[in-house]
Parts: sequence; structure tokens; C-alpha cells
Amino acid sequence: MKTIRRSWLFVAVLLYGCLEPVNVVTERVGGELVISGQISTLDDQSTLTIGTTAEIERLPFPVSGAAVSIYEDGDSVGAYIESDERAGKYILKGRTGRPGRVYQIRAILPDHKTYWSHPEKMPEEAGTVATYYEHARGEYVDGEGLLSTKNFIKVYANSSLPAPEIRYFRWVVEEVYIIVASNPPGTSTSPPCFITQLAEPQSIVLLDRVYLSATEIPDKLLASRLVDASFLYQHYFVTYQSALTAEAYDYWRKVGIL
Repeated sequence: MKTIRRSWLFVAVLLYGCLEPVNVVTERVGGELVISGQISTLDDQSTLTIGTTAEIERLPFPVSGAAVSIYEDGDSVGAYIESDERAGKYILKGRTGRPGRVYQIRAILPDHKTYWSHPEKMPEEAGTVATYYEHARGEYVDGEGLLSTKNFIKVYANSSLPAPEIRYFRWVVEEVYIIVASNPPGTSTSPPCFITQLAEPQSIVLLDRVYLSATEIPDKLLASRLVDASFLYQHYFVTYQSALTAEAYDYWRKVGIL
């Protein structure tokens, strides 16, 4: 579900051919409100973030203390609660989305300004997905622009799509891994730290099936992850296949272009 947002561009460095950097200069506007989130059929995926853009190259400044309510078919049915671990992130507790229902978000900020999202109808189905991974060797460019060959884990999906009238889809791969602290002799033992993040943040995998008659999509590459120190202990990949509204698909398509 898209909510109130204002577009802004990132300063980017494009590497191509002989690895010559090309600076793309864009205008960066600070203080613009950004509200981004979703309602999902999974109880751990209905999240929302609120922040304001910065005039420098960094993530938005989080906005805490907002009152965020969710409406189903026009009726208030729950509230997002701010996370104790991350300021500006709000989580919907005790409720999941229901296919075919229309959802809308209301956010009241600490300055008492109120924002409403546009109503969004949740698609009826999202299909099913099964994933597998392979080891591969591939080219890797480090922070200094040096090219080398490294080991990668490539995550693939075998997807089954629902009825043809459900047209737009997105795939997301999350990873969870463990970091174990190195404790000097004579010091107390620190507990391991669990890290959850996108496996390949720059990759946005979408599908518009308007010209696709098949209902099965085999061996679709979703993510390519460099093998590094995060693979010393347990490393998990979780794949989500989502059906999108036309507006949400168009939003993610534009993000992919940027």
C-alpha cells in the first residue's frame, strides 16, 4: 500500500565499461515528509515508516510519536505501534490484511497534521513460490573500482501465478544471519547478534503479466549475494511473492528506474 509521499532523487555514481565513474547531479530537497508502508496477509510484514528527507546524502530523519491507524472498507480496525528498536518504524499488531478488502492509512504526526493514504484494494491472490539456491563464480567490483572474481549465492524461484486478472507481482528476498562477537579473555561473553536485511537491495524484481499467458515461471533469478564473512555461521534466505495494485507496481517500477 502506497501512502503519502513526495519524490526525491539520490546522488548516484554510475560504473560502466572501463569503470569510469559518472556523477549524476540532482537536486536534493530537505524536510519533505515521506510515509511508506504496506498491509500484508502475513503478520510480520505489515510495517510503515515515517521520516523527513535530508539535504545531504543520508536516510530520512525518523519521525517518532505519530498515531497511525488502518481502515478496512472505511472502518477503523487497528493501529500501528512504533517499534522499540527503530525510531520512525511502525508495526501493525494483531491484524493481517484480507484479500479483496480496501485499506487506507491515517497518520497523525506530533505537530497534529493529519495525512491519509489513497484507498488500495488488496489483490485476491498472490500465487505460490518455491525457492532454491546455487553457488556461482562471478565478477565483483569493490569500493575502489577494482574488478575480481568472487563466490556468490544465487537465489532462484519457481513461481505459480493466480488468475490472469491479477496482473502485477513483486519478489523480495530477505536474509537473516548471525554475528558472533569476539570476546577477549577475561571479559563477559556477548550474545550473538541477528541481522535482517534485503539480500540484494539494489534489485527490484517485478512482473507485469499483460503479455504473459503462462501461469508457471521457472528458475527466475531473484538475488545474487556475495559470499562474505556473514556466511561463517547460519545464513537464511526468505522469499516473498506479492501481488500488487497497478499504483504500487508503477511506484516500484519508477524506483527501479532510478
